Amino acid sequence: MFKQAIPVFAKGRENELNYTLLLRGECADLRGCKLYVSAASFYRLAVNGRFVAFGPARTALGYARVDEIALGRYHRKDGKNEIVIEVAGYACGSLSTIRQPSFAVAELRRKGEVLLATGGDFKGYCSSHRVQKCDRYSMQRHFCELWDLREQNPFDERFAVKLAEVKPFVFLPRTVPYPTYKHFFVREFSSAGHFCYCPPGKRRQPCPAASVEPEWGRYPREECSRPFLWIQQQKMTHERCGKLPIVLSAGEYVLFDMKRINAGFFVWCARVLEDAEVVLGFSELCKPKSF
Repeated sequence: MFKQAIPVFAKGRENELNYTLLLRGECADLRGCKLYVSAASFYRLAVNGRFVAFGPARTALGYARVDEIALGRYHRKDGKNEIVIEVAGYACGSLSTIRQPSFAVAELRRKGEVLLATGGDFKGYCSSHRVQKCDRYSMQRHFCELWDLREQNPFDERFAVKLAEVKPFVFLPRTVPYPTYKHFFVREFSSAGHFCYCPPGKRRQPCPAASVEPEWGRYPREECSRPFLWIQQQKMTHERCGKLPIVLSAGEYVLFDMKRINAGFFVWCARVLEDAEVVLGFSELCKPKSF
């Protein structure tokens, strides 16, 4: 299903747990182009800074589904088109993915002509934004996600890595429908107020995490970042609810209730007037009186 592209990953890192790789390529003209792409465990595609797609569809051990994505609509007239493929290589066992080496493969074609292909035309970078050593909640899921977005240039040479070929997979067509990517807007907040440190004796207890056996893939807890513990150490005082926009000062929080389960990615916008640390937390379960 690929004419030139070969599966690649950061050299020697394909079996590391929770390793995130960035692949970056450039093309002068995207009109009439299609990107053929697959990865393990998952990829997220952006063109010229815009989110385009997430995939691939899941399949069995040693196999990989290939997505075909038209990129003509993202073409820039100045001829500087940037393609970034972000690859989450979990390399762990879970109830949604298989423990196998991480890889990415991509090929940009126009009418059969290969314009870009992994194995020569994409440069690799270790993600400077995603923290690798994080805890696992249970064997059902992958690693907790912790992002540190302070680095302004994720494609600095400090983060460049050498790419190497990964043992070939058997490639299959996608066959299932592609997802639709629609914005789901939250216009109201359910709670806002102040937060402060809560002494251990009065602190709400976290949900007990199921034991993850070493053969499923995990980092020792003493090596892990566990940002949710910081949130659990805070006492939040409800003062109001209302509609966006909202102005927050130091020591204040705002809580949003999505009302339903949504699969996707967060997009948020804020105007920051002073030096600040902004902490965004997410929970799929928010019990009454837990905040």
